[in-house]
Amino acid sequence: MFSKTIWYQYILLTLTFTCITTVSSTQSSVGVGFGYSVYRGDLSHPSIFSDLQQAGMAFNVYYKLQLQKSLRARLGLYVGQVSGNDGTSDSATQQRRNLRFDNNLAELSLAGEYNFSNDYIGGSPLSFYVLGGLSVYRSQPTTDYNGVTYALRELNTENQSKSYALYYPSLILGGGAELELNDAISVTFEVIGRITNNDYLDDVSGNYPDYNQILQDQGSISAFLSDRRDEFLGLSEGSELPGVGNRRGNPSSKDFFITAMVNLLIRINPNDYVGKNRKRILCPSAN
Repeated sequence: MFSKTIWYQYILLTLTFTCITTVSSTQSSVGVGFGYSVYRGDLSHPSIFSDLQQAGMAFNVYYKLQLQKSLRARLGLYVGQVSGNDGTSDSATQQRRNLRFDNNLAELSLAGEYNFSNDYIGGSPLSFYVLGGLSVYRSQPTTDYNGVTYALRELNTENQSKSYALYYPSLILGGGAELELNDAISVTFEVIGRITNNDYLDDVSGNYPDYNQILQDQGSISAFLSDRRDEFLGLSEGSELPGVGNRRGNPSSKDFFITAMVNLLIRINPNDYVGKNRKRILCPSAN
């Protein structure tokens, strides 16, 4: 479930974009949407279809500026949750590892959209587009332990010399379909992936640290959360297990996440909309 902070962020983002629209130029639009986020990384299940069961809610709001008939610039804000849980995997190895996390993400992105249907299809209310751009997102994985939620970044659960970053850049790539109801309103469905250099979206990257060393360097909570196999095996907390230096995660494979969103797009000055040559589902243009 979303924390109160995430809801506050989404309300703030929506209000920010409402203010932007009051000073917008012609041929611009604002969109609001909801959907799901799916993560792929060290705590992913063997099957991506199984990962879909761990999908988290996602929300976005964005502003688009029509540059040409088929080209739009897009400024977007997104908040959403991604999760992973070894305990729900079909893999016995993952179940024994017994790690889990939640991560409430917040992202600012700038992208370009190209609607190829304007040039190659035309005359239809349904069109298709691709998009690409750059983003910066905030990542803070957490986990529950004995009924308490802990932020994992500060705990250095692989006994890192310093905490990994809080903000990361990413390359965003995706596409979608837009159904124009009339000159003022469209409904869109889009899928967007984020290619990142972050291997700590789930707080898992390298090897198991030495228990006594991490206990000394980072403290008891970090030591407990670095290796949770003892819980799965029914051993007492802090039991030393074989495998110091063995793989906990895969440092050569970076984490990424994908969003699938349904959006309501509202044009601010529909009379100036450059795509008016299309047929409409509702309230067709008088032109």
